[in-house]
Amino acid sequence: MRLIEESEVKLKREVEPIEFSDELKQKLKIFNKQHDLVELYKKYSWRKDTWENGFPCILELEKDMVRSAKNNLVKREDILRVAAWGNLRNRKSIQSPEIIPLSLYDEKVQFNKKIKEDPSVAIRMLKDQNKSSLKGLGATYLSKILRFAVPSEFGAIDTNIVRMFGRTGDCSKQEDWLTLKEQGGNIPEWQRAWPKEYGTWIHILGFFASLLNDLGKYCPHPEPFYKKNGLRQKGVWVCADVEMALFSYAYKHSKCCRRRMVI
Repeated sequence: MRLIEESEVKLKREVEPIEFSDELKQKLKIFNKQHDLVELYKKYSWRKDTWENGFPCILELEKDMVRSAKNNLVKREDILRVAAWGNLRNRKSIQSPEIIPLSLYDEKVQFNKKIKEDPSVAIRMLKDQNKSSLKGLGATYLSKILRFAVPSEFGAIDTNIVRMFGRTGDCSKQEDWLTLKEQGGNIPEWQRAWPKEYGTWIHILGFFASLLNDLGKYCPHPEPFYKKNGLRQKGVWVCADVEMALFSYAYKHSKCCRRRMVI
């Protein structure tokens, strides 16, 4: 049975519209021509999660969190699992009730249209929870919760991504897609661009997913994602898949930039 969520009220709040200009779309098309996102997806590596291994930890998190999300909730045990998966250093500071309500789907289990239009609404709902019942998580880990809860609609955003695709300005290979800045290994939530630019980031992921699908560049999902668990349609890109590919690119080049800065 679907829960009645306090967070439903938050959807009525007016937010600034997401800016997704033709100029940005052109930049994304150029990036796609210059880089092979299929290979970048296959090069994704985070601890035990590699393409060769079948992304086993990601698979298990998605299986459990997708199921919970369709009941409009997130469980504390899964929040802690995401923190452990991401290797969050201060996991002991996380405070959460057993269940966090989160209105991602309507009564017919269709994804919320307002969040589809402006994904920053979802991060605002979690942020509001973070001020009250959910504590100890910053921008990156709030986005990771959404990424595992609804991989078709969300991707994570972290400092590697912001350093490469935002305006931190310390890398020669930096793209200029977002107005976010990274500072001291964090994404400061006080900056005016947050969380609005999280919505832009999700639209960027969705744009790439549509572009790759239209071009017939199939995503090489490990078989368990589409054959046993129904988390993907075989070969069809979703937001989380694109984020994994772009993370591979960002992580590689941001490491190179950091080395040059140290030298």
